[in-house]
Amino acid sequence: EMYKPHHDATFLPIHLESGLYEYNGDKISQVSASASKSSAGNIHVTLCNMNPRSKAEIHVELRGAKTSGMSGMILTANSMNIHNTFEKPDAIKPVRFENISSNERGFQIILPAMSIVSLGTDTLKSK
Repeated sequence: EMYKPHHDATFLPIHLESGLYEYNGDKISQVSASASKSSAGNIHVTLCNMNPRSKAEIHVELRGAKTSGMSGMILTANSMNIHNTFEKPDAIKPVRFENISSNERGFQIILPAMSIVSLGTDTLKSK
């Protein structure tokens, strides 16, 4: 559900600088990102914080787009082993994410530890 807006959309190149997350000697970027533009011109950005213990402050510059009215959804939990079951189908589910600071060049958010944030669904429009 969090990556659904990217289906059948046009890939947008995205440059991301992120700290590293290390586990058992392996290192990966703490944050991964995807960006796309729908056939209607909406821009979608999905960010994933891989680190289960540390938040990540993200500054995004959107060239050629405006960000007024931006909103999104977040998927996160208090524990890494939380999952949905038949008995508890809503143990984890996306909820509205509104902790977004917009400016004329883009936006800034703080990604909680072990979270996925999907931004811009039907709200970011290219100029």
